Amino acid sequence: MTEAIRFYWRGRDASIPLGEIPEQDRTPLRIRRSVVQKYTPSVVKQLEEGRFVAAAWEAGGQIHLILCHPNLAKGSADTFVVNTQVLPQVVLRLTGWDQAPEASQLFLRAFGSEAANVDECVAARCELVGWLAANGQPEMSKIVKHYSTFPFGVRSDALEVINIWRNISVKGQKEQIDRFLSEIDQRFAGAGWSRNSVIEAEMNRDEHQINRFHCWSTNPDNMPRVMLCLNRATERRVRGGTYNIEEGATLADLASVIQHILREVLEPGATAVGLKVAYPRLGPISRVGPKTQAAMTALVETGDGQWPLPQQVEQRWRIFVLTAFREVVALKPEELTAWFAASGWDEQTATELTNRFYADVALISEYEEVERQPA
Repeated sequence: MTEAIRFYWRGRDASIPLGEIPEQDRTPLRIRRSVVQKYTPSVVKQLEEGRFVAAAWEAGGQIHLILCHPNLAKGSADTFVVNTQVLPQVVLRLTGWDQAPEASQLFLRAFGSEAANVDECVAARCELVGWLAANGQPEMSKIVKHYSTFPFGVRSDALEVINIWRNISVKGQKEQIDRFLSEIDQRFAGAGWSRNSVIEAEMNRDEHQINRFHCWSTNPDNMPRVMLCLNRATERRVRGGTYNIEEGATLADLASVIQHILREVLEPGATAVGLKVAYPRLGPISRVGPKTQAAMTALVETGDGQWPLPQQVEQRWRIFVLTAFREVVALKPEELTAWFAASGWDEQTATELTNRFYADVALISEYEEVERQPA
């Protein structure tokens, strides 16, 4: 009997024949958890134990390989374990079934749960980048390389990953932002999340507010219980928002959830409508104190890419410059420019803001020097 799909995990595999898939779910191919539970219960058990499973199917003369997240084992029996209409960002394409066992093992070590330690995971991601490039998938190789760096890298600091959620930015035309929010809403649902209308009503209760919050929560059966919000600051810009996690969960738990949502919901959702997710973060050369970091965040939230800076933003700018001067920060010009650009300003304005920052700091320094001179 013709196979519809084959699963791989921990050196094992199992398949479901096409004839066992309900006809309405064959084209496009969608595999519900109830079907997986009936014909390959060991796959569901693997997911229930918090481990990823690789899934492969044939389409268009190629074998497609993806990873299934453990949360798919929870919630309704109608949950799609595999939905070829809403694919994750990383999809491997194989020339034949003979490649599937080895490719799935590499995939699971790189992004699943089969690496013995962090070093093995990092090595597997590097190997996967090379494998994709060597197998005619250069664009997917770039995507995997992107997901091997902050905030997706396994060595990313948990607190930094959590903090970046508040600072992410997606900008585009109104129609693109509308489609982006619709796209990620579907992807959140596919990942076992649902809209949190109670929190949204509370955060959007002011009828005169320009911005609107969109919030999603994991379903009751999913652990850990997490809520994530995005802030549609304007018609053309979405920013990161607040988050919440149940008592008892760790920072590492929250960071892991955020990484998963960025990788499987926001990034592919933005790509689908021709947009990009920006991560405003200073590079490794710059050194910034906590007060300056807070001032920078306040500047971004108020400024929202506006230029010239409105009066209320000018006040935030002055606080940022003065705080940075007092904390004796070390900001590499190229990294500061990149941070302004990722925070919503265009490249030319980002350069002008960087130049202005150094000019303003120099002016304060000169003033301080004059004040220290004897009368």
